[in-house]
Amino acid sequence: MKIGVSFTRFLTKTILPTIKGANTPLLSYGPCQTPTLWFCVNRYYEIKRFEQKEYYKVYVEAEINRLKYKIYYSTNFYEKKSLIDFMTTLKGATSMRVINISTKKNTKASPVGLNTVQMLRVASSFLKMSPHEAMRVAETLYTRGYITYPRTETTKYASSFPFEDFLNDFSNHPTFGKFVPSIKKSFTKY
Repeated sequence: MKIGVSFTRFLTKTILPTIKGANTPLLSYGPCQTPTLWFCVNRYYEIKRFEQKEYYKVYVEAEINRLKYKIYYSTNFYEKKSLIDFMTTLKGATSMRVINISTKKNTKASPVGLNTVQMLRVASSFLKMSPHEAMRVAETLYTRGYITYPRTETTKYASSFPFEDFLNDFSNHPTFGKFVPSIKKSFTKY
């Protein structure tokens, strides 16, 4: 914040007066603005360079034990001749043979805390809130002590964070207090 305030003042006092026809009272700078602007400009050029290219996807409908399945072929066909050659090979088939069955177990890690961008995306998609409204609500929750600072991009707590003390503070809360024992029970120190 100190850098943003200081550099904004510097830009406004030194650069803004030299810009003819500038229709703004200040030139703002913030540590988040520069990378955000880079992402926007980069995405703009990516969209400008994009060339639409038609391709074909192939899937086979199979019936196994009276259940119908769509089996997708992983390759995209960009040339119609390659697609026709492949389809000709498939059309002659009257049966299929399973060559290999593989299974794998996947585990999914618990979600990390939302950073600002993710919080705004979730608020927009699921709660149908504007970014401005979402930030207003997040800031209100922060000032009332319910969440950590909403504008941070930090996704994990410092190892010195006093989780148990924090949970104890909520133990008498009329709404959230009932959840504290189960959270403490599953609590793991990192």
